[in-house]
Amino acid sequence: MFSTRVFRALAAEQPEGVAARLAPLATVDVPGTATLGERFEAAHRSLVASYRSEYVFKNTLVSRIVFGKHRPATAAAIMEMPMGDSEADLLVLNGTSTVYEIKTDLDQFSRLSGQLRDYCTRADRVYVVTSDGRAATAEALVPNHVGILALRRSGALSTVRPATSNLDQIRHEHLFRMLRRNEAQAILRDHIGYTPDVPTGQLSERMGALFGELDVADAHRLVVTQLRQRGRAAASLTRAVGFPRSLRALAYGTELSGVGRERLLRRLHQPMALMLGA
Repeated sequence: MFSTRVFRALAAEQPEGVAARLAPLATVDVPGTATLGERFEAAHRSLVASYRSEYVFKNTLVSRIVFGKHRPATAAAIMEMPMGDSEADLLVLNGTSTVYEIKTDLDQFSRLSGQLRDYCTRADRVYVVTSDGRAATAEALVPNHVGILALRRSGALSTVRPATSNLDQIRHEHLFRMLRRNEAQAILRDHIGYTPDVPTGQLSERMGALFGELDVADAHRLVVTQLRQRGRAAASLTRAVGFPRSLRALAYGTELSGVGRERLLRRLHQPMALMLGA
């Protein structure tokens, strides 16, 4: 149920193929008049209590960091951000960039060293997030500059070891590859007044060369500013009246149109039977 496939379907004009995936929501312990959003909340509470999946970790991080430590108006989140040969589970952007790599009790640590190498040349700070029972193992495996967070049974996040800055490891070309073309153009236009002066097929190479001439600290700051813009729509959605806290991670991990966001909100406010007939 807690997947981008379901989330997108709920925002589509016709939510086809979603009924079977939502069927478990009919069994949660809520009044018969409960809205779809209220059923998601109840189902998420069950997950937190009995099956701490990767989604539980992701949603806890978004809630505790973007909505707790920071505010959606000043911090953005990107889920599954490509970084080299890896995908960061969560990238949070406020005044800087922080990657959170999740290792649940069902995950292995075998790929972690390669993942951390990818993250540490692209983000200022990096954390490994795991259960309290595995925190000591993680701490022994990762470099000292990588932080460790533990998700407690209570749902709290505790800092086992704080992360320190990776700015001295960040590489221009790795930052540049995190940008979409329009984002790179905006940075170079606003910072050095660049307008495209080569054929389209050569533009990426040209912009990459110009980006590489920036001070790396400036380059990182400009990338953070651009990437934060991707979270504006999700921030607006999650702050809408009645939007379930249990779906915050999906909001930041799924790009929807304005019309799609309106459909989603309308369906979340409906009883489940009515929504499935919508």
